[in-house]
Amino acid sequence: MRRRRTRIAGRSLAAHRLQDRVDEITATVAPVLIVGESGVGKTHLARQIQHRWGRHDPVPSVDASTLTPSAVAELRARLSGSFACIIEHLDEVPDDAVASTRRLLDAAVELGAPVIATATSSTPDDLRHQVQTHVRRSVCIPPLRQRIEDLTDLARELLAAELPDRPTPQLQPAAHRALIDHHWPGNLRELASVLSTAAARSMGFDIKLEHLPADYRALGAGRRLTSLERTEREAIVRALDESDGNKSLAAHRLGVARSTLYRKIRALGLENETFGS
Repeated sequence: MRRRRTRIAGRSLAAHRLQDRVDEITATVAPVLIVGESGVGKTHLARQIQHRWGRHDPVPSVDASTLTPSAVAELRARLSGSFACIIEHLDEVPDDAVASTRRLLDAAVELGAPVIATATSSTPDDLRHQVQTHVRRSVCIPPLRQRIEDLTDLARELLAAELPDRPTPQLQPAAHRALIDHHWPGNLRELASVLSTAAARSMGFDIKLEHLPADYRALGAGRRLTSLERTEREAIVRALDESDGNKSLAAHRLGVARSTLYRKIRALGLENETFGS
């Protein structure tokens, strides 16, 4: 039977790369690690992949931060090639459950079990907790700020889920400008919350600037960034993220003077944003 293709919302290069990676890993049923910042939609993607593997009933999820050796032993006793589950927060396994969780994942890999784990990092700083490395296949979901051009498609998908029984509201231009100028530290979870509030205020009709929470209106009230400025902003955001907020290192990555970077940060409204992990 042909498997249903998992659809990744968005048309950016990041979205296409994510789609290609998901297509690649779902071709074979075997454990997968989904990595990404808090709020990017790791559990949502895990459920999409399980559905693509033919698991149409709700797949049980386990919070790894609450695991005990006995709980892991119980999971391992149930493990088989058909036992599906989602293990969330794999990088937060308690010390006393690390060894047994490693053995559980090794067994899942050997059996080709449909086990999906999520984590904010694929390689934690604490070498004792390298549980994630026991899952051999992984997919990384980029943060929203690195695929901001997908916001329209993501908003449409989130609003359709928020209001399933009525026409999906559209973002009016001023509201759209305000949202794409935001840094989105909370990623899709934050966007979903903002859109839920806005949809309630608009009574389900198209969303205008005044329907957004106050903290999300300010940037939209100013001038619209040019195409060149938006490209420049995305490059700066990416460099600062990759440099964990170190502006000197980010300037070096971008090939500009530090003073130039500081000026660009102020001009593009990034001075109050937080970057990196």
